[in-house]
This record gives sequence, C-alpha cells and structure tokens, in this order.
Amino acid sequence: MSAIEELTGRIKAEKGKKLTQILTDEEILKPNGLADEIAKELRSNLKSTQLRKVFDKIKEIENALNRGEDYRSKILELYPKLAYSTGRKLMPRKFFNLFTLLLEKAERDREDAKMVVKLITAIVAYSKLHGDRG
Repeated sequence: MSAIEELTGRIKAEKGKKLTQILTDEEILKPNGLADEIAKELRSNLKSTQLRKVFDKIKEIENALNRGEDYRSKILELYPKLAYSTGRKLMPRKFFNLFTLLLEKAERDREDAKMVVKLITAIVAYSKLHGDRG
C-alpha cells in the first residue's frame, strides 16, 4: 500500500477524530516518515510547478493562522485549484483525494489546519530532496 493510500485510509478510519489525534509531528516530519514517503511517491507524477501552486496557497493559510485571521476562505480556494490540476492530469487522483480529506479536517479545526501546513510543507521539502520532475 502506498503512503498516500495508507494516510487516506487512516483518516477515513478515524473519521470522528482530529488530525492532531491521528498523526504526530514525528511520524510526518522525520526522514522516511509520511511526508518523505509521499514525496517519493509523487516524484514521478506531480510536477514541481503544481506542488508549488498548492504550496503558495498553503503559505497563505499559514500566514492567516499566524495572524489569527480567517483561514477558511483560503482553504476553500484550494478545492477548485486541486480539481483543475487533477482534471488536467497534472495531479494524481489519489493525492487529490488525500488532500481533500486533509482540507476538510483543516476547515473545522485551527490545530488541524496547522498540521496540514506542516505536512504539505514537508512534502514540498522532501520533493526537492528527491528531485521532483520540474
């Protein structure tokens, strides 16, 4: 089972729980952790430009969280961007499915939003380490 499928399954199985109850920083951020494994998996079928577009919006969410502003509208803006990238076959469907689950959790809880920011930031960093397809 791929890292993306594993994480999607865990989130679905723990539907009533917050992300912060399902995941720890250690298991997502460390080398060979979830973010690293997802980055390896995405290496061959997600261009860095697509990941960068998502990352830019994630940074906007992070800035809104840090300033105590409403971050939910920025999350909502991500859904159509992800749908467009997936529809154009620029993003794998299973990553779209995972990302959608993560965003749904982030919409409901500020701490979960911070966890999503950490996870996506780590995926971008590990993608650079593993040499994304540019």
